[in-house]
Formats: sequence, structure tokens, C-alpha cells
Amino acid sequence: MNVTKELKSAIHLWCEERIERGINPNVSRLLDHTFDTLDTLYTCTRTFPDLWTDEAKLSVRISGKNNMIMSIPLTHEEYILLRASLAFVSDIYFLADSLIRTGNLFELEEPIKCLYNSANKFRDVRNYYTHFNERLANLETHGVSGEHNLKFGHHYTEESEQNFYLVLNGRNIYFCQYGKPFEKDVSRNAFNDIFLSARELYQVLTKHNLWRTQYPPIEELYYDVETKF
Repeated sequence: MNVTKELKSAIHLWCEERIERGINPNVSRLLDHTFDTLDTLYTCTRTFPDLWTDEAKLSVRISGKNNMIMSIPLTHEEYILLRASLAFVSDIYFLADSLIRTGNLFELEEPIKCLYNSANKFRDVRNYYTHFNERLANLETHGVSGEHNLKFGHHYTEESEQNFYLVLNGRNIYFCQYGKPFEKDVSRNAFNDIFLSARELYQVLTKHNLWRTQYPPIEELYYDVETKF
């Protein structure tokens, strides 16, 4: 269960009582859309498994040039949700960045920075998919060369050149860009820090003095995410 309806009221009242202190009116609008996006990301990621695939290691030795390996063994529906979730994380990152740049966030400054940092943990994989065409087309820049041992069992020899891979194995997605190997946990729990950061925002926003209201307890916001409060 989310508490969007109550939260939108809290956002409006919290910002309203800070108008005379110079808060930017866009803060309320940005927060509204941030929580709409957070709710959508939450809905997507709660369907994720702890492991996308078995963590099987298939020993493959690669020594050639410009080889492409792509393995995302998901159903169409699963892949839609995974890609959509990465896009929503990107939106949250940019929304948090816009909030930071408005200035005068008062008590929200630290929680917004926390949300920004949580979303920024997905920066590498987000940039990868944003510029996927370039990664595919420019193996000279983005392919890996030389010896690499990857956790899912692939071994690139010292003689290998400008090879490309995109592999989902276990809870991680493995990819290469800028001539280097990358990996990112994209399982259900990997997104939890984003929702925990959102709870910190909720804690601040529901403490307004204008029209004091009894709001649902913080545990009801993204309720199955492990709490740190």
C-alpha cells in the first residue's frame, strides 16, 4: 500500500507554510511528480525476484575480435518491467537533481540529497542503456580488450580485442562500456535504498504545522521495504 493521497496533501501544506520564507513554488510540483514516479517504480520492482536467473557459470573462452554476446533470459513481460524500472530510476535522479538546484529546500535538503545518491547508484547502467546505440556501434571505444575473467564464467584472453557483452546472470547485469567491465545488481532489493530515502522525505513532509494532520505511520509507505528507522 502507498499513501500518495495523504502525502500530496502534506507536500502542499509543508510548502505552503514556507512560501514567505522563500521556497520555490516548483518544489511542490517536483515533489508531487517525484512521488508519482516512486510509486510506479515501487509497483514494478515488487514483482522482481531475488534472483533473475540461476547463478550458473558457463565457462567460455573468447580470444577473437568484435565478438558480441547478449543474453537476457527473461520473458517479454519481465524485460519490460526491468527496463521500465531503470528508466524510472533515471527520472527520479533527474527530479532530485532539479529539486537540489532550486535551492531553499529547508529541512528537505538532506533527504533529497539522500534520494539523489540512492538513484545515482544506477548511473552506469542507466547511461549504458541511454546510449545503447553508441555502445553497439563503437566497439573500439566500448568493447573490452585483453584478459578479463567475468563472474558468470566468460574468460577473455590476452589476445582478445574490442568484444561486447550484455548478460543477465543471477541478480546482476553485466555489461561493458568505455573499454571496461561493469556490473550492477538489478534484483528487487537493489532498489530498496531509493524507497528508504523516500521515507525520510515523508518523515519531514508530514511534520508541517499548518493544518496539523494525523498521517499514516511511515511503515505504510512502501511497506515491505526493510525499515531503518
